[in-house]
Amino acid sequence: MVEDCEHRLLELQYFISRDWKLDTVLYRKCQGDASRLCHTHGWNETSELMPPGAVFSCLYRHAYRTEEQGRRLSRECRAEVQRILHQRAMDVKLDPALQDKCMIDLGKWCSEKTETGQELECLQDHLDDLVSDCRDIVGNLTELESETEDIRLEPELYEACKSDIKNYCQNVPYGNAQRFCPEADSKNMLQCLKQNKNSEVMDPKCKQMITKRQITQNTDYRLNPVLRKACKADIPKFCQNILNRAKDDTELEGQVISCLKLKYADQRLSPDCEDQIRVIIQESALDYRLDPQLQMHCSEEVAPAEGFSDLAMQVMTSPSKNYILSVITVGICVLFLIGLMCGRITKRVTRELKDR
Repeated sequence: MVEDCEHRLLELQYFISRDWKLDTVLYRKCQGDASRLCHTHGWNETSELMPPGAVFSCLYRHAYRTEEQGRRLSRECRAEVQRILHQRAMDVKLDPALQDKCMIDLGKWCSEKTETGQELECLQDHLDDLVSDCRDIVGNLTELESETEDIRLEPELYEACKSDIKNYCQNVPYGNAQRFCPEADSKNMLQCLKQNKNSEVMDPKCKQMITKRQITQNTDYRLNPVLRKACKADIPKFCQNILNRAKDDTELEGQVISCLKLKYADQRLSPDCEDQIRVIIQESALDYRLDPQLQMHCSEEVAPAEGFSDLAMQVMTSPSKNYILSVITVGICVLFLIGLMCGRITKRVTRELKDR
């Protein structure tokens, strides 16, 4: 009962936090239902006590009731509720099926993410926290995104990287839709942006979005179509035991890529796969977050100090202890000298003012 109440509240939060384009047709077809089931009159008028989203949430809750569960919406009103839901999903580029399966999670994790493209990205960020049905459909959509690799399907990434696309990737195609054309050339816009990510003049926001995408792909090789194509023979040959242990609906946490890295060190990979793993190793050396296994096993070591005592312990156990202490000592001496000079100057100015 408590869990069901929590779900209803999260569902209500989902509707209230979003801008619903409720039109005159909906008002006309659902006015009677709103009055009968939601205890409101004149609900098409703006009211702080009863915002449109709250009434629409009530209508939604009654739209899918069975006869055994009690009073339901009229057929005309139910059709209008479904139409508004579908229309809103299309407006923000959100799959209507995903909206239906993930409404509770959207209310729980993504209440403030209401702009175009933000909801799916928010759900992807909380993939491990989602309920099973929602996690399955988000995982499938994420895999489809990765296979097409058309960054225009990701509004936030595309907007952040518009200027860099002109600078670095003007003649590169946006994506290959490899799900439908598996033999297409894997060189595309996302690959181009990855290759130029460490340029000093790249927009920081674009770099951040590209890094975020790389972290996702390195967590599960299935989300990296270029790697999957290059290593299609190597993965079952060297890493089949990992695939056998993993479930289809769970992330691999970088295990397959770590397996391929070991074989790269032994020089046993095919040339194409070796090229892709070399790039991943180089990128991971610059940013540890791109190595999920390293981050998982060394999270305590790379975590920031929680207090002065923790910081002092890290300094004293560091191999560069003497260098760090020398820098701190020099810094203190410089600050002392600056303070001494400022004190003398102030004293001299004060004395001159008194003499006048």
